[in-house]
Amino acid sequence: MTCCGEKREQWRTQTPDRRANESNAVNGRVVFEYTGGASAVVKGAVTGRGYAFLGYGSRVAVDARDAASLTGLPYLQRVLR
Repeated sequence: MTCCGEKREQWRTQTPDRRANESNAVNGRVVFEYTGGASAVVKGAVTGRGYAFLGYGSRVAVDARDAASLTGLPYLQRVLR
């Protein structure tokens, strides 16, 4: 009979680490940089939260759950840390 510690270790090694999927997520946030001209507000698909980018070069930390929906938008780039 195996102890629960062995089962826990087996589960941990077989379960993908969430942080590996969001390589630049810090505290549940992903930073995006705006490369457009004027300001823009974009809405996260999962949370429905609005993120305001106030001109070229502005950076905003967004909820990691919204990151996938913002990744394909023109003028937005993920900032790798």
